[in-house]
Amino acid sequence: MNPAGGLKTHYQAMRWISAVARKFGVLRLLAILGSLSFFAACAVPVAFPLPHEVKRQKDVRFSMAAPSLLADVYYRPQASAAPAVLLVHGGSWQSNGPRWSMNGIARKLANRGYVVVNASYRGLPEDRYPVPVDDLREALRWMKANSGRYGISPDRIAVYGFSAGGHLAAMVALKDGNPERVKVIVTASAPLDLMLYPGGDIVPCFLGGTQKEIPEVFRE
Repeated sequence: MNPAGGLKTHYQAMRWISAVARKFGVLRLLAILGSLSFFAACAVPVAFPLPHEVKRQKDVRFSMAAPSLLADVYYRPQASAAPAVLLVHGGSWQSNGPRWSMNGIARKLANRGYVVVNASYRGLPEDRYPVPVDDLREALRWMKANSGRYGISPDRIAVYGFSAGGHLAAMVALKDGNPERVKVIVTASAPLDLMLYPGGDIVPCFLGGTQKEIPEVFRE
């Protein structure tokens, strides 16, 4: 690493911040920096290379009833009884959403010894709630049924979801008393209380009605 280069970059960044402050004022500068921080936090994680002992099996079908339901599985062939994580992508509850956006997180978790299943689910515009929840529960059952093949500890499975996927991750475990006995829920940037979203088109379309029409479903 070249320290002089790092100092030069830092100096250039400070000059840019000073110029923005002079032109737009401090409050607007803070707003710009806050926006940059927000978008940086939402960026796709860096896809670190996998260790040689970790295998990635792509586009594994985990449902016989719905052939479109696929998952990428990250596992160690020689390992046994490792904790596992089901990843749930965001994307406004859309079918064929950006499953690839979870690849960086999948690699990081696999590097730490977890078995990772990065799964798809059915959603808008063809399917509505609770179809994606049912699909993800089927993925959990598939993980348990194939625990020996992939070295999964069936009693140590977590669900991790981002954005709309975070909402689904929570519903998978909390709806109907956690029938799949998920051990841990992790959500990021998730709309967990849909009562806070009475307007717009996406949430009513996903739930199958407006808040006035089906308030009990919004409260779930």
